[in-house]
Amino acid sequence: MSQLLKLREKMKKRRPRFLRQEVHRLTRFKNNPTWRKPEGKRSKMRTREAAKPKMPDIGWRGPAAVRGFHPSGVREVIIHNARELEGLGDDVIVKVSSTVGQKKKVEIVKEAQKRKVKVANPRFTVRLRRAEDIEDILSVKAYARFIVSPKATEEEKKKMEEAAGEHGITLEVVE
Repeated sequence: MSQLLKLREKMKKRRPRFLRQEVHRLTRFKNNPTWRKPEGKRSKMRTREAAKPKMPDIGWRGPAAVRGFHPSGVREVIIHNARELEGLGDDVIVKVSSTVGQKKKVEIVKEAQKRKVKVANPRFTVRLRRAEDIEDILSVKAYARFIVSPKATEEEKKKMEEAAGEHGITLEVVE
């Protein structure tokens, strides 16, 4: 398996960075140089003329045996809720989908810790309104960034600061 991963890295180094046509010339593409297929009638890039940027095609694809693997060499699985962790063993690494909200992500990270499954993107931000919210997340506090909600009252903010101090948590106040 490690030989395949080395081959994958070698392919990655050889593969050019595919940029859209005329990215060097048009300032509107400087900040967003993502690939778009050239479709112009007289496009030199579309006709694959020499000395023009390379276009993606099937020949640049990596080896099938290692497609979908995490750089650590373990298969990567995207999940959307805690129930999807049930059938997984310890031979995979879990990536929480970007569409999952904070509340569900906390549940997923807690469940993954119980099942001893690694999470590739465990970080999340907690917006606190009450001091009780801190106790709910203590088991996964290492992955959390705590922000005090501007809607919290002064009384609640003091309670949260005390609770955070007890558990060694730093709070950020965002206004």
